[in-house]
Amino acid sequence: MKVETMSAGLLPCMVLGALTPGLSLYAQSPSAQNPAPQQPVQIQVPPLQRRDPGLITLQANSRTVLVDVVVTDGKGHAVHGLKPSDFHLLEDGQPQTVASLEEHHPPTAAEIANRPKPPVLPPNTWTNLRPPADDAAATVFLLDALDSSPQAQMYARSQLLSYIDSLSSGTGTATTQVAIFQLDTQLHLIQGFTNDPATLKMALKNRYKPLMTAIPRGGGYTTQAFQMDFLTQAMQDLGAYLQTRPGRKNLVWFTAHIPRTAYDGGSAVGGSLHDAETFVFDYTKATDSLVLGEVSIYPIDTRGLEGNPAFSAANSRMPSPSAMGNFGTRQFFQHTDLDALAEATGGKAFYNTNGIKQAVAEVIDTGSNYYTLSFYPTNKNWDGSYRKLKVELAPSQPHGLQLEYRQGYYAQPEASGNSRAISSDAANPPPVSLLADEAADDGSGRIQLTHAASPDQVAFYDHMQLAATDPGQIIFEAHVSADPAARKLSKDELASPKIDINPKYRDRAFRTVKVFYRLKGTQLQLTPTATGTHHGEVEFVTLVRDDQGALVASTNSTVSMDLTPATYAKVMSDGVEMLSQVEVPEKGSYFLRIGVHDKASGKAGTIEVSTGDVKVGIP
Repeated sequence: MKVETMSAGLLPCMVLGALTPGLSLYAQSPSAQNPAPQQPVQIQVPPLQRRDPGLITLQANSRTVLVDVVVTDGKGHAVHGLKPSDFHLLEDGQPQTVASLEEHHPPTAAEIANRPKPPVLPPNTWTNLRPPADDAAATVFLLDALDSSPQAQMYARSQLLSYIDSLSSGTGTATTQVAIFQLDTQLHLIQGFTNDPATLKMALKNRYKPLMTAIPRGGGYTTQAFQMDFLTQAMQDLGAYLQTRPGRKNLVWFTAHIPRTAYDGGSAVGGSLHDAETFVFDYTKATDSLVLGEVSIYPIDTRGLEGNPAFSAANSRMPSPSAMGNFGTRQFFQHTDLDALAEATGGKAFYNTNGIKQAVAEVIDTGSNYYTLSFYPTNKNWDGSYRKLKVELAPSQPHGLQLEYRQGYYAQPEASGNSRAISSDAANPPPVSLLADEAADDGSGRIQLTHAASPDQVAFYDHMQLAATDPGQIIFEAHVSADPAARKLSKDELASPKIDINPKYRDRAFRTVKVFYRLKGTQLQLTPTATGTHHGEVEFVTLVRDDQGALVASTNSTVSMDLTPATYAKVMSDGVEMLSQVEVPEKGSYFLRIGVHDKASGKAGTIEVSTGDVKVGIP
């Protein structure tokens, strides 16, 4: 068997059957018998990949628009069993034909009970094997420090922990996939998508810290302008992140209010709809792709039930009418802003309530009971303009039913071709680095492949973005071990092609992390050759990213296999194993994005692990 590598940072050895009865494929150093490998491709991986808005192309000249609609009765209960003829849909006032209608609802208790149980794994071991997906929408918790006091953030965390405890005890629905982000002047990933209550609880307890934002507090125009800019940028990043997940997404935004005066010329009162619409415009442009975003925002006011401070016991005098009126006016416009934003995206705002846990449960239930309508717009002019949507129920339906849906979309033109830079000179690939050269980044936010890359190769690196979806085509396990001691890397180590570290981090102390892959050989496409061997190529990649998605370090190896009949039979029965190592900074919040890519079939699988969850000292 021949093992060739194109990598930086892999263990220079090859062992067969050394660690388990299965076949172990380890990277081999170049030698006279094994000539120096070709250099790997150069890939630019920017933080939280951004893309231009787009729409799904289903036919040569037709494009479909998807609209999620939540239908509830007067008691807030989901309404089931509606047909396409029960909906009337208008775009800019023009009637549209509902092409299809799909109803989504949570699985029954019997369906959940009959699902296969997840495997019990040893410590420091993860797998991308997941139970079958259901119709529950994915949920993102965004904990906002821009407009929330540390006390409000702590209360929101305690309410979330209480909700997660209900999932653990079986009193809640643990089917939805949940991710957690924190926002200050930047967007930070706390936990990628998971439906494991224990993982969510650990992330909130260990990696989420309520904090005071770096922006000076106050109601001035400059302060709120900064807040709005940071908030808009964060929502654009979230939109890019959520592009990788199909289906409906519920964004539960724990905040105090939308910064108001930034887009009202500094005016303290009025124009609430204007600044809400401006913010929605920026957010929707960032997420109007694939299924037109399918992102609904559910703002939750973390201040809870507020009393008028004019009536505080600390005041010895009767409050003036203006003091009483100012509080009511400010609350009215702040709540109007939240309502306008929620309604524009098909969500719902929650305020004047201390029951954050109950509000979250309502959002999760909403995400499990909805309809998806599709239609082909009669207006074929994709000029980027905003188009208003209106959905109504047929007169035959009972009165009093409530509809929640996005109020419009941007008719963005189709992208013209693949903007990734791909050269035709595949025989002479460029110098190697998986790390992005930020100075050379063109700002497009796309992975740049500078060799003749196949579409599945491009797709694989898209799935290697922070918190991106797992394609799930190859199921594997990854055992991660971290050296107990951290150390500074020597100049010789930093100059070695085996170590690929972002120059910004090279003066820090690092901890060596080993990743041990294991997968079934039957998942690989190993092609028989005229000589009687079976040939295949498998790519093993581990990326280290910070909590904003920036690439910190990487290791990448493509293993070329030519298997004799006996070895091929062993691979089919016992599987394939691979060991690699990567350097991770000792201090900070980092994530391992671990991937396997079968280059012959194009199939891939990915696992994401927070380095904070890796127990040090376990071999």
